Amino acid sequence: MNFVLEYEKAQGRTPREVSREGCDVISSGRKIEVKGKGAPGWDDGGARLAPQVFDVMKRSSRFFLYVVANIDSDDPSDYELFILHKKDILRHGVQWRGPWVVRVPKRERDRYRVCRREE
Repeated sequence: MNFVLEYEKAQGRTPREVSREGCDVISSGRKIEVKGKGAPGWDDGGARLAPQVFDVMKRSSRFFLYVVANIDSDDPSDYELFILHKKDILRHGVQWRGPWVVRVPKRERDRYRVCRREE
């Protein structure tokens, strides 16, 4: 979570962790759900949005999904950040056994990558 808060500050926004408001962070009017992935990149697994998070997303035009990848490294300089806006979540998501699951095809993943680990 600290990685996302620092990223938002670097973008000139004012983030605060909220967790109980149907998202993890509110930053200058943006509602952000944060998901972590242990391995580098966005693997073929999906990011799941719980039904209550999905309901918040439906009501907010400024909803974003932030996927932080490579968190198993424990070194934030190795983390990668993928950001999807509400329209992209709806485009790549599908309801599966309750939660909304977002899977971005391999050929499109770089479009959403905003921070890349140092190679």
